Amino acid sequence: MSIYPRWFRAVRAVVRVFAEKMDVRGAERVQAPCVLVTRHLNNYGPVAVYLYSPVEFHIWSLHMFFDADKCREHFANYTLPQRARMPKPLARALARLMSHPIAWFFRTQIRAVPVWRGLKTVMKTFDLSVDELEKGENLLIMSDVHYAQEGKEIGEIYTGFLHLGKLYYKRTGKRLSFVAMSINRKEKYLRFGEPIVFDPTVPFAQEKERITEALLQELRDDY
Repeated sequence: MSIYPRWFRAVRAVVRVFAEKMDVRGAERVQAPCVLVTRHLNNYGPVAVYLYSPVEFHIWSLHMFFDADKCREHFANYTLPQRARMPKPLARALARLMSHPIAWFFRTQIRAVPVWRGLKTVMKTFDLSVDELEKGENLLIMSDVHYAQEGKEIGEIYTGFLHLGKLYYKRTGKRLSFVAMSINRKEKYLRFGEPIVFDPTVPFAQEKERITEALLQELRDDY
């Protein structure tokens, strides 16, 4: 059963007819549940993964996109005036129109996982994430810190999500896989890498370093 609503899948099918073609490679390697790891590539990554990935997932997204008031503030004060360079009066008006549909979409349609930051709140993100993994469903995390960066040089990535391996094992006794999802705009393909399985018998700091490097290598190899 799909985790996406029927209308979303129908719209996606229509858009695929007119969008550029993207070859999908390695999807057969993915065994749910797992954590997919990819890059923002500015705004291209989020669009590409939903449009082309045959593997369904719950995406990690900043918590303000789940609350209409916070979403409006974010779009009015940052996204539209700073990233889209939109005049502030227009940004405020557009943010007011967008905020409720966006919050509804993230909460109830694509069933994203809200991401909080800070020691007291981040555990809410982990608990919700492990809940979805326990259902046999995948997560997708866009881990690059500098999300507008493209090309082979990925730069710094967030690694806190690797705690999911430890938390999932603690709750279920099962080992969690992390899979790099590479998006190559030039060659027009989306590729799933080899699963990297979390080993709970190894000290966490050592395992975190191993998985981080393996994911980075997979993501770099496609450029």
